[in-house]
Amino acid sequence: MSTRSDRRKGQSLLNKQTEILSVINEIKDDIMKTVTCYPLLIGFSGGLDSTALSYLAVDAIGKEHVKLIHVIYGPYTYSKTLENVLKTADDIGVELCFVDMRTTQEKVLKNGPGCNRCTKAVKIAGVKSCIQAENQLMATGANQSDSWGEYGFKVLNGVYAPFLKLNKDEINGILAYYDVERTRVKIGESAYREGCKAKHLLKMMASPKYHGHCVSLANEILLDILEDAGFSAELANVKIVGPLGRNIGLINIKPLPEKQLTDEIVRRLEHIDTLDEVLLVDKPLELKVIANPSIYRSEKARAGVAEGFLGREFAQPITCRWLESPNNKLNTYHVVEARKMEDK
Repeated sequence: MSTRSDRRKGQSLLNKQTEILSVINEIKDDIMKTVTCYPLLIGFSGGLDSTALSYLAVDAIGKEHVKLIHVIYGPYTYSKTLENVLKTADDIGVELCFVDMRTTQEKVLKNGPGCNRCTKAVKIAGVKSCIQAENQLMATGANQSDSWGEYGFKVLNGVYAPFLKLNKDEINGILAYYDVERTRVKIGESAYREGCKAKHLLKMMASPKYHGHCVSLANEILLDILEDAGFSAELANVKIVGPLGRNIGLINIKPLPEKQLTDEIVRRLEHIDTLDEVLLVDKPLELKVIANPSIYRSEKARAGVAEGFLGREFAQPITCRWLESPNNKLNTYHVVEARKMEDK
């Protein structure tokens, strides 16, 4: 016999399903009206957003009118990403193309961290290189969880963002509607920007063989260990900080695993020859950050970096101590030091 609580839960679920169906139908209509030149090229990372968009686009205009474009970042691409990309393309029967942009990415990041610059100069440029007709569009899964969704336009310079006004809950609802398990397409490193491993390098990639090798290997090892242990993390990354000549790995895992597992992670990472020091982030941190004058002299810009690019991807609260950079090669910022607050 059903209770009043059961009925309320059932009604709530029905309401959510109805809302998601309404969102899906609205976006399908928008795709059919907006896309006039086929195929629609989808910048396909293999993560939650682009997977949801791929299923919905195929539903709207047919698989013969959709092409998935995956930009390869070389060692900065997660192995799980490639698994997701290949499986999804096979499941929906859509053509899949790869574009190698590793060299371009390393050039962009040589002057400091810059996910926004990388998105434009690497990801979008890589997908756009496949455009063959004047009116052909590339579609992105950009939404309210990233800067394009917050500040961008639905259609701009050949880039189409049908998810522009959606949040993560709505995107997860779309995946559920198409019977795609969220865990299958979740890379596992963050609830925000899954992206690539290079975004965890919080300083200039002056030497890909040193800085790039360190950030790519440390983050791959971390996710491998957690997966082997069956540990489900809301957040999991290794941020690489320190002066140019010294790589310091900050291990961020939320929730924090038991000591036995964290000890194993520290031990494994200490064997990376390009990683000079390892620190488990289990206490609030103070970060010493040098920044380009355009960032240092703007309170809004500093807050954007501290909250939008740093704070939400650390396992513990952080505070930033800012210094203006004398290095004119630094276009953004560089975290040169990290210390636990109790060590001050």
